[in-house]
Amino acid sequence: GRTEQYRYTTITTSHPDDCSFTGEVMTSPAPGSSVFRDITYRQKVLSYATFLPLNLIGSVLGVIAKRQIATSGGRLGGGKAAMLAIWGGLLMTLVGWWAWGAAGDWADQAMKQSVSETATNFLTDVAEGNTAASLRHWSADSTPPTTDQLDQFAKAFAALGDVQGVGIKSMQPIESDNPLQPRWSAWLVVTAGEKQWDGSAVVDIVAGGGMFELRATLIQIVVKGPDGEITLESEGTAASSSPPAEPSGL
Repeated sequence: GRTEQYRYTTITTSHPDDCSFTGEVMTSPAPGSSVFRDITYRQKVLSYATFLPLNLIGSVLGVIAKRQIATSGGRLGGGKAAMLAIWGGLLMTLVGWWAWGAAGDWADQAMKQSVSETATNFLTDVAEGNTAASLRHWSADSTPPTTDQLDQFAKAFAALGDVQGVGIKSMQPIESDNPLQPRWSAWLVVTAGEKQWDGSAVVDIVAGGGMFELRATLIQIVVKGPDGEITLESEGTAASSSPPAEPSGL
């Protein structure tokens, strides 16, 4: 049975340093371009699906027991229990594989959705000069930016135009001082002024109001404008919390 799962990520860039992944990567020319290249890497995904072979072991033991019962001349019983072990092990293998795969996909989509909503709402509140509302999207475990910093960010961002939305290219976990609170970096696509701008963010992922709801709170946000990067970050943000280089040319 399958014991390992991988998540594959592909970015298109004109410079290899835009890929922050350390390890084996595969590169190929981007279709229709002599400058850009596709860089693909894989990351191991750990979940309870890693233990799927344990269910298969139960099935194998059931087969062995069934054969011993069949050759015992009636001295051994438990044929029904052996059949239950065989089919139960196979069924649990299939159910476990499907359930944990679906749970992983749900969590990935839920995180991207929460980061998209948080970044969109934050940029909208900042553009409208609503300081109090914008700070509600900032992480409670970090020092929020000052009013002056928010004003400077808003003035620089206003040159890009009105915010239509924020998309998520990809996300990856990064080191955090709190092992119980995941910290993530995200590559953003900010749509403003009918154009798309590359960006990045560092966020904490916390539990939302519902049982299965996730909420992203900002620690750093960067938008790459025509005149350079427009950056807003928590005071004293650690270097390890910085997002990876953004894929250019997308």
